[in-house]
Amino acid sequence: MRRRTVLAGGGATFTTLLGGCFSADTLVDDSPSLPPGLSVTTEHVVWDVLPDSRDRRERLYDGGTVHRLFTERENATRAISAPNLPASFLDETDFDESFVVVVQYGRQSATWLELDRIERTDDGLDIVARVAEPSGGYGDDLAIHSLLLRVTDPAGGVPESLRATVVDDP
Repeated sequence: MRRRTVLAGGGATFTTLLGGCFSADTLVDDSPSLPPGLSVTTEHVVWDVLPDSRDRRERLYDGGTVHRLFTERENATRAISAPNLPASFLDETDFDESFVVVVQYGRQSATWLELDRIERTDDGLDIVARVAEPSGGYGDDLAIHSLLLRVTDPAGGVPESLRATVVDDP
């Protein structure tokens, strides 16, 4: 009889001690860090959405990062093309209020790019994206990843200077 009391009491104590370990407050916030007032909508595509330059593609295949800024709808719709890019991304962009940035990086096709943060500089913006990997194994192919960003920045407008970096920690 005493054994049941000890086991029941021990179980209750163990549950109480571990209760905080499984609470919802321990979830990690993966949302990007943005300056106050700046808003961003992102779209990731495993495709070369800017198929206009062989030199640019060679830099991507050598591990470089490439970016391009679009401030006018006509230029963006003429330059950006991909069969799997939702048409609504450019259609819903108000180029009077926002601009589009394309960040590209060469990596295995099973991975993807995520926006990590945007920081203001004296004359523009620094954009930092990161490579996200699926759990488990994946093939060793190479594909061009395009991260499209619709940026609305009422305080800063269109940046004079723009820098993009991709963090690829294995």
